[in-house]
Amino acid sequence: MSFSSLEQANQSGCSTCYESGLTYEYGFVYTGCCEDDPKCSPTEFYTCDASNKWTVEITDPEVCIMLATGLPIGEKCIPKKECHCEKPA
Repeated sequence: MSFSSLEQANQSGCSTCYESGLTYEYGFVYTGCCEDDPKCSPTEFYTCDASNKWTVEITDPEVCIMLATGLPIGEKCIPKKECHCEKPA
C-alpha cells in the first residue's frame, strides 16, 4: 500500500475515547494478490497528535496485474479486532 494523502481531520479535537500519539485504523478492505490469501487491511490511519488534533493518512491498496476473478479485493471487510471508538469526523 502507498499513502495517497495526509491531512488534518476533525479540527474540534480528539475525544476522550482516544489516546494521544496512538494510531487508529479504519476503512478496511480486502487486499492481496493471492487466491488463497486475501487480507482485511486498513486504508485510513487516524492519529491524535500532541496538540489534540487528528491527522489522517489514506492509503491506496496495491494493484495486482494478474488477479484471479471472483476475489473480493477492494470490497469492505470487518477486521478481527476492531477499535471500540467511532471513526473521527
